[in-house]
Amino acid sequence: MLLNGYPSTSVDEIISAAGVSKGSFYHCFKSKEELGAAVAEAYLDEALAVIGTGRYEEVEDPLERAFAFVEHMEAAAPALWNHGCMLGSFAIDLSGTHSTIAACLNRLMDDLESRMAPLLEPIALACRQDDAPSGRELANHMMAVVEGGIVMAKAHGEPKRIAGAIHEFKRYLKALIK
Repeated sequence: MLLNGYPSTSVDEIISAAGVSKGSFYHCFKSKEELGAAVAEAYLDEALAVIGTGRYEEVEDPLERAFAFVEHMEAAAPALWNHGCMLGSFAIDLSGTHSTIAACLNRLMDDLESRMAPLLEPIALACRQDDAPSGRELANHMMAVVEGGIVMAKAHGEPKRIAGAIHEFKRYLKALIK
């Protein structure tokens, strides 16, 4: 589904790749849409395992920890998104037509943003501008940077653009606190 997209992946292809019968598939999942939601959840769990194992967790100073987190995301970008982002792909392809997946994506993206917000909050607190963004807004911005980087990487056939986009986001964050 990540490589070919949800719409282009048939249930027959899924059961063939999994080596199960159609009956077994439908015993576990009521529909392809239910499988899609389960795939999205599993994808986020795997991503969170990578995101949660960075050096940033050991940094004591909150502001330094926030920047170490962004650096970790930059370094982890190839492992996480060189083949795209399942959540972003599903959102583009399915949000308007598959309500079960759309609801799941809404919950998963909100969860991811909620997890990143406290990590980025020290940067928000260090901002000197009157209209400084909150940690939640910085988390939302970072997610937009990643998804935009993925689009640019695919358009140009250059996966390194994802890490590059995160690097530029880090420069933006540093400018906010000067």
